[in-house]
Amino acid sequence: MKRRPGMILVALLLLLLAVHAYAQVGRGLLGWNTSPTVLMLWQVEIGTLALGAAIGTWLTRRWAPVVIVLYGASAGMMTVALQPILGLPQDALTGLLLEGGAVLAACLLLAWFVRRSPPGVEPDRD
Repeated sequence: MKRRPGMILVALLLLLLAVHAYAQVGRGLLGWNTSPTVLMLWQVEIGTLALGAAIGTWLTRRWAPVVIVLYGASAGMMTVALQPILGLPQDALTGLLLEGGAVLAACLLLAWFVRRSPPGVEPDRD
């Protein structure tokens, strides 16, 4: 199956996000950062959702947009939750809310793009 360039880019972006989340967990396990356990577990969830979304997008599965939205919701909630988890000042919450909303909005757009994109076209065999 020939994949469309936009779908390839979305799948690679999601794969990159999964690798980043798993790298954060690896850094924590190696003691290279002092992230709380709840944050590391959340990164495992986010990495798994991003990886599932990347695979679903690459394989043009109908469920891929749903997983993209789940990733966006989880990543957005984690961003907002950084304020109480890390003990950030209360005035940081406004920025974190905007960032969390932006993550969710971007994922909604990606899910819309993946949902509306038709499957790839089979190459001619002549």
